[in-house]
Amino acid sequence: MGLSWAKGAPGSGKRTLLVLDLSDIAKPCAWKMEYLARVRDGSSGEFVDGYCLCQVIGLENGATAITPLYSALYS
Repeated sequence: MGLSWAKGAPGSGKRTLLVLDLSDIAKPCAWKMEYLARVRDGSSGEFVDGYCLCQVIGLENGATAITPLYSALYS
């Protein structure tokens, strides 16, 4: 289950940058985990079992704080 957009929305403004991160979590030795999918491990370049990860974070231009807006793990 992902984070709610509504929780991070009050901290967003006109100059907020939205950063989309499409990543993976490699689980090459986890053969008993449910719903494993074939993903490309970004570290090694190999295809292994794991999960896809989608994250969106908000950054105010010129500020150092980040606001997580959405995070979902899926296969």
